[in-house]
Amino acid sequence: MNTLNISALAALLILSTSHALPVIQTEQPAGVILTSGSGSVTFPNVNVGATYSKTITLRNIGDLDLLVSQATLSGIAASEYSILVQSENTIIPGKSSFIRLAFSPTSTGSRSATLTIPSNTSGQPSFTLSLSGTATQMSGSRRFVRSTATGANNGTSWNNAFTSLNAAITASVAGDEIWVASGTYKPTSGTDRNVSFQLKNGLSIYGGFAGTESAVSERNIPANPTILSGDLLNNDNSNIVHSEATRSDNSVHVVTTGPTATTGASITLPTFLNGFIVQGGNADGSSSHYGGGIFLEFTNRDSSNVTVENCVIRENTTVFDGAGIMNTGHA
Repeated sequence: MNTLNISALAALLILSTSHALPVIQTEQPAGVILTSGSGSVTFPNVNVGATYSKTITLRNIGDLDLLVSQATLSGIAASEYSILVQSENTIIPGKSSFIRLAFSPTSTGSRSATLTIPSNTSGQPSFTLSLSGTATQMSGSRRFVRSTATGANNGTSWNNAFTSLNAAITASVAGDEIWVASGTYKPTSGTDRNVSFQLKNGLSIYGGFAGTESAVSERNIPANPTILSGDLLNNDNSNIVHSEATRSDNSVHVVTTGPTATTGASITLPTFLNGFIVQGGNADGSSSHYGGGIFLEFTNRDSSNVTVENCVIRENTTVFDGAGIMNTGHA
């Protein structure tokens, strides 16, 4: 499943067959240089039972092919970290590959491990990085959403789940989690194209549930498609262009970070959208021609706290660029 993690481009690992030591440079604005043995990748605070991922890019700045073997994890909390993806193992000069890591804590406190990356780098057969993160108990509330729920509609359990995702978002504050069962959810039950699902500072929204789980790790996302749709009138055809008449009534943006796309928001805490299919946005509005699926606008110009992960973004349209997703901040 395709994923996009706005804060995940956290470190650039440069391995060279013509340099005695590889060099790590972060891709964040306040980048620092890290070296093998003393370099580290720090994950933000993550609730027990949740997952946060980061991507390390491996670049060959040498003159010969770089051969990278399978990376390994070791250390006290190695079981709470995992290697989700390791791309090509042969990197030709000037090209890159990546390793995607996940931190999924099972108990609270500081959790550390070591990532070892073997390669044929001259004078440096194994590149090591320290991994660290802090696991916390969820500080807020957990709210449930299930489109077919018939209970009290207050979000306190799967039986009493909200049937509207936006109702759950409205009721939530920083530190809360929202768990959403499979189904199709729209920003509004009416026809206002300017209504969207608005991400909130510090709010974690997870899809892909069957509606019986008690932990995020129990989800089977492919088996439980959770769709955020901008097709307000259920009339979209297969002609996926912004000028298509059946899309003229679609949401301008399905997901945003502010009350309107141009207002934006200040996201200063880790904020997650995880496990959804985002489709049917049509950014052809009078003042917004970008990001039909997801439009990320930030008053502080910093998107590094937003993670969009385990999401499929499809069948969105726009007048200009970023039909699936537009990010105006700095990652």
